Amino acid sequence: MNKVTVWDGEGLPPIGCEVEIYHQPDYTFRDGCAPSGTIVKVVAHETTTDGNDVAVVFWCEDGGGRSECLVSWCLRPIRTEAERKREEAGLAIYHAINWNAEGELASPSRMEGYRKAYDAIAAGKIPGIRLTDDAGSQ
Repeated sequence: MNKVTVWDGEGLPPIGCEVEIYHQPDYTFRDGCAPSGTIVKVVAHETTTDGNDVAVVFWCEDGGGRSECLVSWCLRPIRTEAERKREEAGLAIYHAINWNAEGELASPSRMEGYRKAYDAIAAGKIPGIRLTDDAGSQ
């Protein structure tokens, strides 16, 4: 997919824009939905019979085309690799603190606090803790 245009995350992304699917942790999605993080291309805008404005998105999976209709809060601009690592680290910090929690965040509003903890570690502001890459080198 080629990035045609940029989207700031407000409203529906423009037709032709590539975006990332984001499933809200407190919302249940049906089986067969693309997982969070899937990069999709917006191919149309529609309004559902119950009045929701949606983006019709397309992506390829296992050699076949797939499509889905999603409201704007289920989409976000494509994250950089650094943003993805920050998100993963924030989720890991959440699970370390809330050791009996499974899966996604029970309280998504607290995620920014976990991301800030990661930022403090990355900036060397917490004595005795340094980040390493996945291979374990420092």
